[in-house]
Formats: sequence, C-alpha cells, structure tokens
Amino acid sequence: MERQEGKKMINLTIDGRQISVPEGTTILEAAKKLGIYIPALCYHPLFRPLGYCRVCLVAIEGAAKPVTACNTPVAEGIVVYTSTPEIEEWRKDIVKMLLSQRPVECIREVERREPQRLNRFVIADPNRCLGCYTCMGSCVLIHNEQGLRPFPRLFVTQTAEGTMPIQCRHCEDAPCARVCPVKAIEIRDNMVVLNEGLCIGCKMCALVCPFGCIEFQGTLEGAGLINPHLSPLLNGAVGQKPMAIKCDLCAFADEGPACVRVCPNGALRVVEAEEMERMSELKRSASVTEVVSILRGGR
Repeated sequence: MERQEGKKMINLTIDGRQISVPEGTTILEAAKKLGIYIPALCYHPLFRPLGYCRVCLVAIEGAAKPVTACNTPVAEGIVVYTSTPEIEEWRKDIVKMLLSQRPVECIREVERREPQRLNRFVIADPNRCLGCYTCMGSCVLIHNEQGLRPFPRLFVTQTAEGTMPIQCRHCEDAPCARVCPVKAIEIRDNMVVLNEGLCIGCKMCALVCPFGCIEFQGTLEGAGLINPHLSPLLNGAVGQKPMAIKCDLCAFADEGPACVRVCPNGALRVVEAEEMERMSELKRSASVTEVVSILRGGR
C-alpha cells in the first residue's frame, strides 16, 4: 500500500472514479479532489466537520444507511455514490426541514446577498468642505425632478473639529433594513435602498442608524414645514406626510450622485468596492514598512 509523507494511502471509488488519498481524508475531501460536487451547509474547511446539517449524505456500497461525507473518513476499497435517486430524495427532505424552521424573508435575504460585493457610498473630506450647502440644494432639486420627496438626503454638519456633509454609509449589515417592519428598506445593487412608497413612518430605521443619516421629513397642511429653514426649496410642497428620507446615491441618474457633481471644491466622492480594496492594500503595505523600520531601528 502506498504512503505519502509517512501517511498510508487509501484507495476508494467515488461515482465510478478511483482515487488514492492519505488516511484520515474525509469522503467530502476526496470527492473535491476528483472535482465531484457534494452539497454541504455546515461544513467549513477551517473547522472540525460536525455533520449537523446532513445535506452531504452519500451512499456507500453495502452500507445499511447513508453517511455524512464531511466527517466520514475514507476506508480501503469502499465504493461511494454521491448522487442516487434515494440520496437526492434524502437531501431534498433535509433541506425542506431546514427551510421550514426559518422565516421566508431570512431565506430570501441569503439568496439576495450571497453574490453581493461591498456596498458603495459617498464620503466627504472635511478639509475641503466649505459648508456652502450646495450639495443639499442639488439633492433636493434632483429628487424633486424625479417625483421623489423634495428633501435633502445628506446633512451638512458643523462641529468644533470641522464641517462636512454626513449621509448614509450603506452598511453591509444595514440595521435599518433589519428593523423595517414592512421591508421598505433593502440591500440591492450594492446599496441600501429605501422604497418611499412602502414607508409607513414608524421611525424604527432612524432610531437604529448609527450615523444619524435617516430623517423623517414631510409637510403638513396648516402646520407649515417640519424644517422651516428649507422653505425656499419647498414652496408648494405641502401636505406630504412625514416618512423616512435617506441617501439613494441618485441611482436614477446615469451621472451618479448630484452632490458629488456639484460640490465646488471637490469635497465629496463615491467610494467603490475596488477602492476599498486598494485602500486596505495600501494600509497593509504601510504597516509592513512601519514594522520593518521599527525592527531595523531597534538593532
């Protein structure tokens, strides 16, 4: 019997194909070496396989019942079948049982977010911001032209440390989307999207937003504007019930966010997933340089 780096080699057959693998290899790992796909939910190569989900069931010739491929070690001469009609039925029943224990929206969320890249967002440089409110004005106007609520989706904020517009960061695990009872907020197209038509004005999203970037705006008959200082931009826009307002990255505009385009000092920019990756790589390189410099200086 062959040996590899001191380990005994085990011969087996999977779906009619023979393979030799080191002793201790699982059936799932052996199948992967052959390019044979066995579905598995709870398996991860970084952790000890547990076989809890049982989706990776396979049949072994002569065995009384199927076994979980993720934690069953190979044995000399066994013949494994990964996709028989009986096995497929077992897997379907197991998946149905697992799904029956989860809310439908939970399943849809996994389907929706699995291929998702990092969300993009707009960020401002406080060293370049003039505090001129041009970004807020353009935001109101372009949304009004689209028939959306004529209120700003970003908020120029002044502090002792500096001035800059603050707006939605389009969080990857957006708390606003998680708490919305009517699913008016969802993650789609690499951003957190608010459907104004579904919003019921419950204010839960504003309460959980860590950046304070969701406001409830509206105009009430006889009561005037909720934000009176915006009245020059909102003449005639009365009688609108308060509802959630947040940055939508001007997704309806091919040119991109209006605030970025109109800023007279170039203080605003869109951060894409690729730029985040580049920034992280630069930070890692800078860290290596710093550590090497410290180590050399200590010699």
